[in-house]
Amino acid sequence: MHKKYYFLIIALCFLILVLRYSDRSRPRQGSDFRVTYETAKRFMAKEDIYTKFDDPTVANFKYSPLFALIVAPLSFLSLHQAGIVFFIINFIFLLMTFIFSEILIVDDPLPKKDKLLLILLSLAFTFRYILGVLDSGQINIMMIAFVVIALYLVQKKKEGPAGAFIALAVMFKYTPFVFIPYFAIRGKWKVVVYTFAFIALYCIIPAVYLGISKNVNYLHEWMPFLVRTSLDQGSLCDLKNQSFYSLVLRYFTTGQYFCDKIRLTHLTYHQGLILSAVLSVFIYSLVLLPVSNSDSKEKVLIDYALLFICKALFNANAWTFNYAALIFPYMLLFYYLFRTQSKDKTILVLIVAAFILGTIGTRGLLGAGWREWTQTLAFTTIGALLVMIALFKLKFGRASSKQISC
Repeated sequence: MHKKYYFLIIALCFLILVLRYSDRSRPRQGSDFRVTYETAKRFMAKEDIYTKFDDPTVANFKYSPLFALIVAPLSFLSLHQAGIVFFIINFIFLLMTFIFSEILIVDDPLPKKDKLLLILLSLAFTFRYILGVLDSGQINIMMIAFVVIALYLVQKKKEGPAGAFIALAVMFKYTPFVFIPYFAIRGKWKVVVYTFAFIALYCIIPAVYLGISKNVNYLHEWMPFLVRTSLDQGSLCDLKNQSFYSLVLRYFTTGQYFCDKIRLTHLTYHQGLILSAVLSVFIYSLVLLPVSNSDSKEKVLIDYALLFICKALFNANAWTFNYAALIFPYMLLFYYLFRTQSKDKTILVLIVAAFILGTIGTRGLLGAGWREWTQTLAFTTIGALLVMIALFKLKFGRASSKQISC
């Protein structure tokens, strides 16, 4: 297929999606994007951005002052106009995510049909999550794009720019921080140092507009406000929360907020938190654990894919759209199946099962009652864990992972 047809297909998809968003966003008052828009107006007026809004339909702003500075120009537009601009930016970053993921993963040139199939399968298996980001006006895709670009720059040994992009991702949401211990353990200290240096710089930049005193006040309020509004029992046990912590709480504790619907054991809420923390540390340790040939490209890519899943799983407020982070892991696993001609049936079964679990809770597919139960049973989280198991099979396998990079 000629390149111009690819551009036409992308343009058509963009047109359909932006028209769909425009039609849906008005009655929903911008959905999650509204908090970004209202915060942009607060920032321009130098008001407190970490005070809860009087309007209960507007969520809490939990991001950095730098993010508020970046989105501040949107306040000069109407809510609907700003939402369309934000949607366009999100779509551009989505394309960048797929482009840089493909560059990182595909070592040998694939036939055009296989390359197209690789991208389409990765898109299809994560489309529900991507659509959730686009519809709600969330920032997850931008953050994912920053990380993928950073990983590309690490591969090119451009540690300074890589650190700048990782730091920028952390300024959008804290979860990309899971990559920093990994780089430290692997001895990539330049990336770590540059990341922290740029984090410090990004914390200072808003002072150019705010002034030093106001900026310091914002920074002082940021993390405590994030903890108060993200780690409360209501947030962690909300049935829409698909974090690993929420899964443990629902399955093993008793109490309110849907935690009493399953009750495999009768742990208290605080005991459940301790159990979830211990299990999270164990899983993350397996991800960080060096194995034979840890520095080989195929093992590094597997680690990257695992860290992307950690980024979603260990987000205290992992609503479904956070699992757009599965774009890179799915693409890597599909590339592996292409290289092995789908001979690894275990991997194939795991990712298909993950896709089914992540899809059957789609709004309107099986009814509101069943959707609530899929959320309560944390099907999205379990699906991500199945993808993680597939990647662990490659990480700790001696021969199979070599097929990723030939």
